[in-house]
Amino acid sequence: MPKGSAVVRVLGILRPIEVEAGNQVTYESMTTNLFRAYCRTMGLPEPVTEYRFGAIASGGPGKGLRSRLKGTGLQDWRMDYAWPDQKVALEVEGGVWTGGRHTRGKGYTEDLRKYSEAAILGWRVIRTTPNELCKLRTLDMVRRALRNARNAESESRSTDTTETNRDLREDPKGVGHAGPNK
Repeated sequence: MPKGSAVVRVLGILRPIEVEAGNQVTYESMTTNLFRAYCRTMGLPEPVTEYRFGAIASGGPGKGLRSRLKGTGLQDWRMDYAWPDQKVALEVEGGVWTGGRHTRGKGYTEDLRKYSEAAILGWRVIRTTPNELCKLRTLDMVRRALRNARNAESESRSTDTTETNRDLREDPKGVGHAGPNK
């Protein structure tokens, strides 16, 4: 489908954004495009939108997803913005001042379960409101979360190597015991 472009102001600079021809430009799509432009401007990787972390954790979308989700106790939850390689997500909580879904009983408790399951799966979830989404402090939180996730991954690899070296010193042949059976 051919694309058109629109121009938005990002950090005081006019930037073009891509718009699919025939698609209605909504506030949500403009906000998503603007947030992506801010990420590019700040040198951050672009996020995946509506990332289906529950489906991915259950073996991926497709045939049999419902039964796989039921077997894991997960739901087909989505993250508003995600950086899956680092397991960092940004959730935009709308309706904070108007009694929206995220602040009412059922919606709030469902969000608690979603965020708890995400944490169990190793995700770092940052929460913000729509009016805070494109502010520098939100982008800085994302930047720090991505950096911390990379640092934790590097430390984990370093620890794995150290443990392997220690195991080999204790059992140089790697056979599961230090000496011959008698």
